[in-house]
Amino acid sequence: MITQAASFISPCSSCGHEVTGWNVQLVRDGNLFWETEKECDICGLVVHDGDPGPAPDRIRNSLLLQHGTARLRLAEPSKPSAKILKVLRGALGLSLTQAKESSTKIAAGEFEGTFIEARFLMGRFHKEGIEVLIEGAPPVQ
Repeated sequence: MITQAASFISPCSSCGHEVTGWNVQLVRDGNLFWETEKECDICGLVVHDGDPGPAPDRIRNSLLLQHGTARLRLAEPSKPSAKILKVLRGALGLSLTQAKESSTKIAAGEFEGTFIEARFLMGRFHKEGIEVLIEGAPPVQ
C-alpha cells in the first residue's frame, strides 16, 4: 500500500471546536482510493468519508499544496498511443477527449498530479508494457 496524507483544520460540525483532520490518497491492491477523516476531542464526533477512484478536488488540492506536484513522463520519448489512452480511461475514468489531452501531456513530460496518482498510473502503464518515470516526487509518508 502506498499512501500520502495532508492535514487540515476545520470546525466540528457538532460543537464548532477546531479539529485537525487528514485527507489521504492511497493505492491499495492496485486500485486508487481517497479518504478524509477528522475526530473532535471535545464532543467525540468522528467523520470519515472515502471512495475508490480519483480524489475530489478538495482532497487533491490539499495534497498538492502540502506535498507538491509529481510529473509523469514516458521513459522513452514517443507519440501518444492507444495503449496510453486505454490506461488513462480505465484508471481515471477519463473521457476520450480528456485521455487524449493527458496522453499528449505524458508524451511531452508535462502530466502533473499527486505523487499517489503518478505511482498508481506508473503501475497501470507497467502492466501494459509502457515504462514511465516520475519526476519531482516527494517522499511517501
